[in-house]
Amino acid sequence: MRSTAYTFLLLIFLFGCLGGNTGNDDYVTMNNTTGQYGDYSNDNSTFQYEKNEDCVDPTYTFSRMDEGILSQTSILIATVTCAGGKEILIYIDDQLIGRQTITSDEATPLNFPIIGINDGISRITALVGDDTIMSRDWEVKPLGNEEPGKNDYDAISFKEWRAMAFDIGNEIEVGQVKAYMKRLDSNFQPGTSVIAEIRGNDNGEPGALIAAGTVPSNEVPLNKRWIIFDLDSKTKLAPGRYWVVLKIEQTESVHLVSDVVNVYYNTADSYATGNSYTKEMRLFVNLSTGYATETNWQPLPYDKEYSIVLSTGK
Repeated sequence: MRSTAYTFLLLIFLFGCLGGNTGNDDYVTMNNTTGQYGDYSNDNSTFQYEKNEDCVDPTYTFSRMDEGILSQTSILIATVTCAGGKEILIYIDDQLIGRQTITSDEATPLNFPIIGINDGISRITALVGDDTIMSRDWEVKPLGNEEPGKNDYDAISFKEWRAMAFDIGNEIEVGQVKAYMKRLDSNFQPGTSVIAEIRGNDNGEPGALIAAGTVPSNEVPLNKRWIIFDLDSKTKLAPGRYWVVLKIEQTESVHLVSDVVNVYYNTADSYATGNSYTKEMRLFVNLSTGYATETNWQPLPYDKEYSIVLSTGK
């Protein structure tokens, strides 16, 4: 009797394991290939997706993407139906930046992280095999404050430096600094230059010099406009905080004249204390020689944001 019971239980176990899917659903086994921007790993694992026999043609719809920001991540959502087993490839211009395999014939949302590596207009294209299923322009804005200041500005000279911080979300190559400014006087000393430096972060203040761009002071107009500082070479910036420092290098008549340009800003709150991402330095000037020595970075008198941006300059 006990032997019969054991035999009965064994049959239940065997048939239960072998008959896990007793319905009419058709399951197809596929290789699982997933990846993220910049890291296309294939773990060679397998999954099963439920094949829908009612499907005829696959459909693909893509979310609308707002303007991107240099170094920051946006999300493109593809919703696919009746496309189980197919692989979607996402390109920005000619660069492959994402790929995912669809795991179901049911309506499936797929998220693709899209990084703003270059500011300006890029082309996003989605492919399935040799078929283009989506192609559209995507605009990426420079990193920083692109709104020109209207009537408010701060002076920059060899003894007054201004700085603003930038937080890099993903690694980029920066080629330009742009600042909205004008020249104060029509006459400048020969050899005077306006300098935009990119510096690292040192305990919440501008730190070591990384790169710089120089514009002769006589190329800064008397009317306000965006001034482009081309860096000596394109500079890779890893994720983190960096600073742009604006200053003037004056080599002649420093004990008599201080050449000045003005950088514009937008006021956030004139009653609030200065924020953590804008600084100023007032250098110590030797009255006998006119030469200046660096002092300490200080917060601004109130909450404002300079009209300065970082650009790849592509």
